[in-house]
Amino acid sequence: MKNKYNITAWCVLLWIAATSFKPGQPPKNYRYVDGSAYTVLDSTDFYLYQRYEPQAAVKGAATVMKNEYFFSRDGRSRIEPLTLSNLEKVFAPNARFRYSLEAHFCRNEDLISFDPFLKEYKIKYLYTQSLQ
Repeated sequence: MKNKYNITAWCVLLWIAATSFKPGQPPKNYRYVDGSAYTVLDSTDFYLYQRYEPQAAVKGAATVMKNEYFFSRDGRSRIEPLTLSNLEKVFAPNARFRYSLEAHFCRNEDLISFDPFLKEYKIKYLYTQSLQ
């Protein structure tokens, strides 16, 4: 039975990889950890990831897919959920970045905000500014 689920998981991963390529756009990069695929959203300075997570629906027995966001210090370090407290732990030595996080983000859901004018994630902009 376990082998059946492994084959299904690989088929799903292959389908995701095959359907994620769109002409005129660069192919998506993935990081695989413990059999889970994380889409790399940005790898400048630190990594931002996205993964579709099955979540139980509030009403009914249906399972829905929800975007979950993660980060890691580099391409080899542990992947952490993208939360204010996790960012503050990982980047504890960078006080300017920690204070920027506290000043600009009230909720964890806001951490993935994208600035269409700068064409970058706000969290990445704040990190770059904290290094100057």
